[in-house]
Amino acid sequence: MIVESKNLKQVASQIVPDVIYNRFDLTYSKEDCFAVCLKEKDMERVVPVCIQSDTAILGLWLGELTPDQMAHVTEHIFHSYTGVKRVRYENSYCNYGSAITKNHFRIELPDNAEQLRSRLSSKGRYNIQREKKILEQDFGQWHVEEYIAEDAPEELFKTYFQMKKATHGINYKMTKEEYIKKFFVSHVYVLQTEQGTAAIVLSCEQCPIVYLENLTYDLEMAKYSPGQILYDLFLERIIEKGKKDIYLAGGKLSYKKRYGSIEETVYNGVVYRNILIQGKEQSAIWLRKKAKQAFERCPAFVKSWYRKMRGSEQ
Repeated sequence: MIVESKNLKQVASQIVPDVIYNRFDLTYSKEDCFAVCLKEKDMERVVPVCIQSDTAILGLWLGELTPDQMAHVTEHIFHSYTGVKRVRYENSYCNYGSAITKNHFRIELPDNAEQLRSRLSSKGRYNIQREKKILEQDFGQWHVEEYIAEDAPEELFKTYFQMKKATHGINYKMTKEEYIKKFFVSHVYVLQTEQGTAAIVLSCEQCPIVYLENLTYDLEMAKYSPGQILYDLFLERIIEKGKKDIYLAGGKLSYKKRYGSIEETVYNGVVYRNILIQGKEQSAIWLRKKAKQAFERCPAFVKSWYRKMRGSEQ
């Protein structure tokens, strides 16, 4: 097998799957990135690599390397970059090194919205139409707004952050620009009623395969299913744009299981340069886990005191 490094931009068109989280040429500095290319008989693979300090990150989101091919990639990186201690990958079909198992959803999109909704049960189709009518009856006329992420109003992202805090307890503490840059958001879809914003979808549409970055909604309107309504209309819109696939990542949220989605097993893993580095890092992980368990058993006043002390140090 031939294994060699190449300029990432020169082979970017060969990256498969073509989704933003594999397109390091679009998301990272070119000085930090390159491609490991594998070739054997009629087989060719291009693996994007980004070096971050002593760690190499692989662009293998739903990538189909075999364990043998993964071994060649990691050995090539360790040989070429002596300062790299570990190689990490996420959401890959390949289980290699020290890995954890996850689930992942994706949808192979049909040619039109009618075919998309035919994948729902008759009850599912009825419920969406019913929810749209009830939303209009109680909140007035509604519509969907679409923005290029950079052009979306600042207030819209503030609303998004407030919704995520209300629904999931997440406090991002980020600006609009910081969020867009970190999560590669390209488009924003908003379900607007006469009384305000009902739901928001953020997506990454820079590549042929769309990635649904996040979906949130006004918690006070939950019984109207505004998130599901917007998700339905968002899928219709990207089909109109000619998109054929969308990745939804993993989890247990019910909306990810609809519209003929495919649930698969994937792996997040790390490959260490040697067993000494592996032993040291895994021991540290074990100690942090035990410390967290011990902290959870502490009386409430101890936890409160500790959190106040940590807060005063920041």
